[in-house]
Amino acid sequence: MHLLYSVILLLALARPSRSDELGAQYDGTNFLATLKTEGNIFEIRALTQPISVSRLDINIDGSDTIRVRSREGIPGTVVTPGSAGMREHEIDDNEWPLIATFAGVVGQGKNNVTPLPTFDSPILIPAGSKQAFYVTTTLGNAAVDMWYSGGSTLEGVYASDANIEILEGHAVGSQSGYMGWSSPRRWNGIVHYAVVAEEATSSPSQMVSRHCLLLVKTKIFALTLTLSLAIFSQAWNQAACHRNCLLFNQVRPHLSFQAVSLLCCRRNYRA
Repeated sequence: MHLLYSVILLLALARPSRSDELGAQYDGTNFLATLKTEGNIFEIRALTQPISVSRLDINIDGSDTIRVRSREGIPGTVVTPGSAGMREHEIDDNEWPLIATFAGVVGQGKNNVTPLPTFDSPILIPAGSKQAFYVTTTLGNAAVDMWYSGGSTLEGVYASDANIEILEGHAVGSQSGYMGWSSPRRWNGIVHYAVVAEEATSSPSQMVSRHCLLLVKTKIFALTLTLSLAIFSQAWNQAACHRNCLLFNQVRPHLSFQAVSLLCCRRNYRA
């Protein structure tokens, strides 16, 4: 019984989410870029449900190591490269945490889709919140270009679906090339994401409390049912034993009822 309830509990908590994707400046086959630089900053807003971003596709014309940084967005604007520096290698990791460094990414050419590997840990965006992404090449000096499009309004929505919006941001430099940033710009890429089940967005303490409560309730129910069956079984066996002992006492009148009952119950009912 405990195994059955454990299986039911695991199935209830698994609740796989459907994977989705949204292209930015993408016609379903190719990107629409006309401008190039070494990197882009853009933001993703989760709408009515929390989402997790698992990976990105990008628009680059050569092979390089690609870095992805991410941090919470700022209401009313789009995060800039930061106060610590204007090139990617000068960025403060506390301001822009490094999410992934993908070595040996083979660029598929201008306006073709270049997929990046999956992040080690998906990036969670709570419902109604923004998350900024800083994606750059690393060779610098325009050795490999990241292609993008011109924008119209910083933080303006230029791609959306029922779950997320992609917002206009900045064109930025990488290791040793372009210095500074220009805005507004539209990153060209595809966001791969999933809508997150409720359990995954709860705090660890909330998850533990809820799951422990469910386990306690399950164990109490299982224990109550077990005890109820045991009590019923004991009562039934004792009643049957008592009837048998009464009958045996009539056949063996020279033995006391207590002695016959003890002998009979040892044979017919073992507690």
